Amino acid sequence: MACARSNVLAIGSLLLLLAGILHGEEAKSPLKDLYCDSLPTGAVMRLGTIHLRHLRHRGIAVTFSKDGKHLISCGSYEVRVWDAATGRLVRRTRLAWKADEGDWHAQVRLTPDGTTAAVWDWGGLTRCLYDTATGRERGRLPNNAWVLAFSPDSKKMVVDQQDREGKGPVQLWDIVEFKKEVNLEVPPRTVLRMAAFTPDGKQLAALVGEGSTELLVWDAATGKVKQRKKFPTSMASLAYAPDGATLAVGRHGWAEAVLYDVATWKEKAVLPARANIKGGEYVFPLGFSPDGRFLAASYTDMAIPGGEVGFVIWDLSKPQRPRQLLSQSQIGTFSFAPDGKTLAYRDSNSDVIDLWDATSGRRFRQPPGHETLVGKLAVSPDGKFLASGDYKPTLYLWDTGTGKLLRSLAQGDRVVSPWLFSADGRQMISVSGERKIQVWEVATGKELSQFAVDPPPGNGLWSSTVETVALSGDGKRLAAVVSTYVAVASDPDILPQLYIWDTATGKQLNRRPLTTRVWNHGSAVQKMSYRWPALLTPDGENITEWNGDWLTIEDVSTRSLLAELPRDVGDPRAFSTDGRLLAAVSLQPKKERPDLYDVKGLSLIETATGQEVVRLEIGNFNYAAFTPDSRAVVVVDRHKLSVWDTAMGERLHQMDWPESIRDERGDAKLSSLAVLQGGRAATGTTEGDILVWDLAPSTWPIRRMARELSRDQFDALWSDLARDARTAHRAVSLLEAAPAWSVPLLDAHLHRVTVDNKRIEKLLADLDDDVFETRERATRELTRLRYRVEPMLRRALEYKPSLEVRRRLETILAEPKRPPAADLRMLRAIAVLERIGTSEARRILEKLADREAQAALQRLKYR
Repeated sequence: MACARSNVLAIGSLLLLLAGILHGEEAKSPLKDLYCDSLPTGAVMRLGTIHLRHLRHRGIAVTFSKDGKHLISCGSYEVRVWDAATGRLVRRTRLAWKADEGDWHAQVRLTPDGTTAAVWDWGGLTRCLYDTATGRERGRLPNNAWVLAFSPDSKKMVVDQQDREGKGPVQLWDIVEFKKEVNLEVPPRTVLRMAAFTPDGKQLAALVGEGSTELLVWDAATGKVKQRKKFPTSMASLAYAPDGATLAVGRHGWAEAVLYDVATWKEKAVLPARANIKGGEYVFPLGFSPDGRFLAASYTDMAIPGGEVGFVIWDLSKPQRPRQLLSQSQIGTFSFAPDGKTLAYRDSNSDVIDLWDATSGRRFRQPPGHETLVGKLAVSPDGKFLASGDYKPTLYLWDTGTGKLLRSLAQGDRVVSPWLFSADGRQMISVSGERKIQVWEVATGKELSQFAVDPPPGNGLWSSTVETVALSGDGKRLAAVVSTYVAVASDPDILPQLYIWDTATGKQLNRRPLTTRVWNHGSAVQKMSYRWPALLTPDGENITEWNGDWLTIEDVSTRSLLAELPRDVGDPRAFSTDGRLLAAVSLQPKKERPDLYDVKGLSLIETATGQEVVRLEIGNFNYAAFTPDSRAVVVVDRHKLSVWDTAMGERLHQMDWPESIRDERGDAKLSSLAVLQGGRAATGTTEGDILVWDLAPSTWPIRRMARELSRDQFDALWSDLARDARTAHRAVSLLEAAPAWSVPLLDAHLHRVTVDNKRIEKLLADLDDDVFETRERATRELTRLRYRVEPMLRRALEYKPSLEVRRRLETILAEPKRPPAADLRMLRAIAVLERIGTSEARRILEKLADREAQAALQRLKYR
């Protein structure tokens, strides 16, 4: 028998294998993440989890299924069903909502059994009921109709069509047949605020009036008012206990709940949201557990400085000792499981649905990950670590090889974002909402140092935003661009400034204003003239500046003008890792409004010259980032990811976003981008996970080796290296693709460039010569040599030269610091060697002993 069974299993396995061979890709199972959830098509890894995550939304509703095995959430025009025991996503269903029917900020209400969802757009224009299993529309309510409550059996609902003056019907509707059943008898000029059915569904109660000091109770069959109850204070919420004998009402202004006996309307108990409550605002919403043992509520307590929003649960056997489950930023929504033992809660400012043990008040452990959209990503130079941040005061550090969370770094109560890693990958720099920059030790998670932003002069209100941060190659200097908004009524202003600190001592070495983002005041209306943000190169040596008409690139330390960018280029997005290329938005003036622009695509600019290397006519896009070797740039838009060669402008790879990560409008739900080593890209999502995608680098043409270069071909490429940026970078790409032939030839052509200090000193002395022609000749020669001798020229200014010498030196230094052709060829040849990166290429770089060559070696060391 055992043998026969083995034969059957063997035959079955063979058939499955054959089916896989015949069906090819279709037979492959989808890839899974660490927690066994399927990955979207094209993704190879997920950092974090999608367990019990639902897109951040104003109107998420949650409830348990009747059997308690599943948790149902609805929002963003999508229903998600979760396994209540594991938190895994079981099913997702898109509601048949048309994206053009209303604002996406929808409000949602689920029936108690989760089978029906009422959804209305934030503008109140469209109100629909949907079947949550199929996503199909079950019916539409009249405009300005609000669903106040569902009956416990999920078959009826209260629909309120009143205006602010209490005019309009309030009706009971049959959900199954989707039809009106009865009008509720509502006194004139009475506005309903909150409503709840009795557990048997035979009666309905609602708070009425602005202050909600009165309760009305109706017969659900006839719509007639049965009872009216006046409260001594205003109330904000209400809920019936499962036995129908007790009504809980949230008291407005006291952050407490009051229990009333329904038969006598006598007060049974007062439940403070905090044991030491001193005052408050309101308790809302309220809900009993199905067994009646627990009462849960969100509350606000304004007696605490700054206010507090919390979530609390009372064990009604000992109601004076409420259990504080958590503090949150917004009032949330919750649901008890049918057995009353588990509580699902979601803060409306979070993506996560938390599960709690109602008895112990312990939160069930969930896989680690972000609770809101992923706002910023930073990658270590070797690609082993990825840091991420969201709208919470915590940083996450991930292992990009395994996808596991290495550690989380908590920082106060302000939002904190990762920015960059040091060149050796041992330290990470983050920016805090508390207007400070922090340095962390990656291995231990220990905070090493802080750098604070100075307040502006005066006593006005102010806030600051750190726009960009950079660390020098040797790690000794930290640079940051900070925009400070000063809210002075008479003269509001935005003050962008460049800060430089000594990383060892924390001493501020320099602080100077920038010319970006300046307020212009009209005679009648204040107008802000748009200025492109400043962006630092990765080593902090150069910065983009706005000169009033177009973008420029300047030397940070000397403020020397290095290059002027094309007039139709703005909004710098990213520098390449080596700082040689800048990706900026290319613009096209609108025909009807020449002062406004449309995004035409992406322009890649050579930093040394300001010349355009490649222009990608790709239209509007969301994010752009260079690959670590600067060979390619990755561009993300709403519909796809594409990879482009930075030298040729050739598209190397393209991938459409899978349906599973698109929203109701068909746009990808992505919030950030970073490019990893090995041809992978990481995208943060608006749902809190990070997806890693394979960019298929083995298929890129620039990875293929070229045929042997002849001497004539090399000579032509060598000549091209000294020409315009577009031609030169094509030469760089071709030389890089043939390392076996280009490296020896570059070795023969490249030589260490030395400066004859005695000759420069003689030329400086000639600037003060009595003979005019001698002074002119010395000026021309120093101008020609300025790129390499600028430090000597600036030192000469420090020694208080004569007026004539000072005038000539300042004239020389005021000109753009453009490399001459020979130096440009050297810079581009160094780029070739860095990209090749072999031991022989490194030996040549060491021999050159040039500043750029040493910087290239430093990057290669940690790549």
